[in-house]
Amino acid sequence: MDFFYVSTYVSGFTPGLQNLYTSVNFHPTERLDLGLGYHYFAIPANLKDPVDLTEMDHTLGHELELSAAYKLSSELTLSAGFSYMVGSKTMDKLKRSTADSQLTWAWIDLRFNN
Repeated sequence: MDFFYVSTYVSGFTPGLQNLYTSVNFHPTERLDLGLGYHYFAIPANLKDPVDLTEMDHTLGHELELSAAYKLSSELTLSAGFSYMVGSKTMDKLKRSTADSQLTWAWIDLRFNN
């Protein structure tokens, strides 16, 4: 999500963001939580391509998130996650991307609760 808020679009223009999100969580054991989430990112504004003035698609991309949390003890929890996002041609134009529009990242978190 920080990808949309931390950096600006072309010429500093920010057309807004729609984020349709759904997720499901599983608790196979008392200590283990698993999660799967899906994001559909879009822009609410009607935009025209600056080069050929055709209307741009509202879709920015799709993202899948996998997460797991394991309670090591009553005070200590280890969590990890992985995200995979595929951007659209609209996002390539707005973000001035020349990549293949695929983003991946992972995280690990160790929480201590007293």
